Amino acid sequence: MHESDSIVWLCALAWGGWILIVSILIPVQLSAIRRELRGIAKHMGVDRELSRVERYEAEQRAELEREIEGAMNTNTMRSALALCLLMATAALAADEPKPWPQKGNTVFVAATLIGRWKDTPACAESVVRKAKAGRIEIETYSVALINVLDGDWTAMLFRSQDECRQAIAQRGEPKVRSININHHSIVAG
Repeated sequence: MHESDSIVWLCALAWGGWILIVSILIPVQLSAIRRELRGIAKHMGVDRELSRVERYEAEQRAELEREIEGAMNTNTMRSALALCLLMATAALAADEPKPWPQKGNTVFVAATLIGRWKDTPACAESVVRKAKAGRIEIETYSVALINVLDGDWTAMLFRSQDECRQAIAQRGEPKVRSININHHSIVAG
């Protein structure tokens, strides 16, 4: 389920909750008024008071219905609806694709990464552990190494091994400088 779907469902749930609360509160208030008025009429022992009680009850019911109708049209409800629409729009905007690669993506590096004890061969399947601007940490399970790539490696990262091999065949492997153990950057030129 996308985040935008969650927000739409959350707004629908909030609106349904509001309707449910209102539909429960009106009958509860009306029955409380009815009990109170009948109790007063019985206490007074006057039957003709019951007709007044019923009229008063009908007036109270109509007044409560007007209040609820007004409450549903207030600025608060309009603001809540506007907020739900704004959140749904923001969620749809958040569904835009994120820059590649992200944590968990499989990548193939078109360069041999020289390590202290063993090397990571070009186009070996690796998984991104961390990714931020100018720094990507990858783990290559076939050689059991974690490498850190400093700088802009986007031109050297591929989604498939075939694309990676084609890039090396066309451009050759870049010169890679090891800054530290398993910490690399591309040498310019």
